[in-house]
Amino acid sequence: MEQYGAWVSSGQDATIRMWSATEPGTRLALVQCSSSIQVLKTDHDYGWILAAVGNELQIYDPDDLKLIKKHTGHQQIITGIFHVHRLYSEPHYVTSSYDGTIKMWRACTNRPVTIAVDLDEKKIK
Repeated sequence: MEQYGAWVSSGQDATIRMWSATEPGTRLALVQCSSSIQVLKTDHDYGWILAAVGNELQIYDPDDLKLIKKHTGHQQIITGIFHVHRLYSEPHYVTSSYDGTIKMWRACTNRPVTIAVDLDEKKIK
């Protein structure tokens, strides 16, 4: 969160914390999530915070750490998040999960892209 002068952290305590980059140890904000956070990333196109919370991809505004949107569709815990810049002229997120699937999501909508890879069956849906 360099553009905001802050660091962001998360963990098994189900919180996302924003810390001052200029005043060490000073917490700027705290969000309590419904379960532990497996992965935390930033969207470099919009500056949003991407958090894998259980089987949901949750997106937060870095200015106030308010939840903007959720992407749901995985049956088990999300294990990875990848931000794809300007795919098909708009940003997308790719998530992987213990359910054996990889899903792609449009950054600005709650609709998944119709492509999903089932790793167990080795096919694209």
